Amino acid sequence: MRRPARSLLAVPASFATLAALVPGGDVALPDPAPALWVDATSPACSDTQGRVLDPSHPYCSVARAATQVLAGDTVRVAPGRYPGTVRPAHAGTPDAPIRFVADGAGVVLDGAGAANTIKLIATGDVQFTGFEVTGAVNQGVCSAQAVDIAMQKGVNYPRGPLAWADAIGLRHVFTVLANLGATYGEDRYRVSPLLRRKLAANPEGARIHA
Repeated sequence: MRRPARSLLAVPASFATLAALVPGGDVALPDPAPALWVDATSPACSDTQGRVLDPSHPYCSVARAATQVLAGDTVRVAPGRYPGTVRPAHAGTPDAPIRFVADGAGVVLDGAGAANTIKLIATGDVQFTGFEVTGAVNQGVCSAQAVDIAMQKGVNYPRGPLAWADAIGLRHVFTVLANLGATYGEDRYRVSPLLRRKLAANPEGARIHA
């Protein structure tokens, strides 16, 4: 007498184990972390709404979404440039951090001239992943040396951009940026407050690297 094929009789042990753990044989899957969505390009985006966990109704700004976060939340941000200071209203915890995650390349947090782009006051366990932050040295997010090392090691620049600025001369850099900004009207050419301060303190010998 022929035996039934082994493959027809075998039940994957992992599935059987999971099914046995749930009444009725259903497999229990962990609940996804609550997520708030930000997309300034979406026609449905709104910064007047309260706490909304629906990708079809995103916030227009990261700053607004930050006011609605709770421990364990993830804020998913679509590519774009987001002006304003991001100041989370609540802290995360070691077991339930608050995560701000860039959904792709080209997600820029721009303080737009504010003293801080990211402001954490009495709010720990907050993570930012995948963002570009403008004015990082000006805001104390990192040092000039760290920026130069990152650009040399990360994108193979022969010299860091801030060391290059010192070599060229900050007055020259200021003039070029100001002219580009006036010509094209693009925010990426806006002169950094740090550069303005350095030149005001020492018009002829200003340097980023002290």
